[in-house]
Amino acid sequence: GTDGWIRRVFVHENKVIAIGDFNYYLQYVYGVSDARNERDSLVTDSVLVKQIARFNADGSLDSTFNYDLSLHRSYEGANGPIADAFMQEDGKIIIVGRFTRYNGQNASNIARLNTDGSLDAGFGGAGADNTITSIRYNAVTRRLMITGAFTSFDGAPVNGLVMLKPDGTLDNQFQALSKEASTYYNCAQQLNNGMIVVSGSFQSYGGIHRSGFMVLDKTGALAAGYNNVADFGGYLNRIFETTNTS
Repeated sequence: GTDGWIRRVFVHENKVIAIGDFNYYLQYVYGVSDARNERDSLVTDSVLVKQIARFNADGSLDSTFNYDLSLHRSYEGANGPIADAFMQEDGKIIIVGRFTRYNGQNASNIARLNTDGSLDAGFGGAGADNTITSIRYNAVTRRLMITGAFTSFDGAPVNGLVMLKPDGTLDNQFQALSKEASTYYNCAQQLNNGMIVVSGSFQSYGGIHRSGFMVLDKTGALAAGYNNVADFGGYLNRIFETTNTS
């Protein structure tokens, strides 16, 4: 397995891609005695693989994915933590988080990776000026929603909540309203009917009371007739799409 936790797992062409907070792929070496207690399963081989790894169907490390065979380790990958990810139908993966480079190339808190783990340069343009915490995709509307602590995306002023087209450009039909300094959006998911569910740490939106949870229309305005019935005592972290999102 890995030496740290795994946040996301995707399957593509009978291989598993794992993304999380880890630095090594670990494998027990059987048939070799441990000098301390003669238990062969305690001998562990480690391979440097940072935050992203692809496994073969038997769980072994796939050394054809973002891997430097000459050094027997992964390439550098993201130079900061990856908070979330999404895999497209073609196997390309979009990662978001708090990083500025991927394998030494510019990638400001968002990047799309080719199926071999290399950077698909240019996705998201100039990216975000601060951390992106989540990314969600709706296959019906073909739109991505991202949230975070950023105030600009690809050079345009935004408020930590934006809608992207499949090519990573801003969809300007959606414009989140200005927010208070203490407001923080943790996650946003567009439903099949175009409505957008948003969770986070906030008490109002556009001057209207909303406590950590709200429903917006596709333009970014509060959806008429929707409201949470009571205040949450803390904050809501993640939203996940179900099979019925209409």
